[in-house]
Amino acid sequence: MIHEIDYEYDTRALRLEAEEMRGYEPFVDPKTGTVIDKWLIKREVTGYARWLSSTFETLLDTEVKPRFYIQEKGFTLPFHRDRGTTCAVNFILSTSRDPIRFKTEWGVNSYHYTTAIVDVSREHEVRASRQDRYLFKLSIFDKSYEEVVDKYNAV
Repeated sequence: MIHEIDYEYDTRALRLEAEEMRGYEPFVDPKTGTVIDKWLIKREVTGYARWLSSTFETLLDTEVKPRFYIQEKGFTLPFHRDRGTTCAVNFILSTSRDPIRFKTEWGVNSYHYTTAIVDVSREHEVRASRQDRYLFKLSIFDKSYEEVVDKYNAV
């Protein structure tokens, strides 16, 4: 479900790019058309974030789609599976570490992380209870979670 990674990157540079509000828009659910105004997305990624994205494409030998997200304080992104995305490399850029929660056959499991490979094809939710939650996400479409973890660990 989640594989924490200890990858060194310039947290400050990435956070500054995440905090640049130009380019953010409310997330629109592609299936229902529902506008989620407390879950913002920035699709245009440049600068350090673009370089980091390219680095991970090489490292994992797969195409990645980079995005910045802001989940507003107090908003819960309810249980869901990401559509079309098999897994993602997530970089939490907030100081608060609200957990990601996965539904399992034994109930709900919570995980705190800073940087991790996440199986977003499994049902998960995130509650941003303490402050706005900034996320840099590298979505992967053509490799399974297990393949990405194996590839990362082999490097």
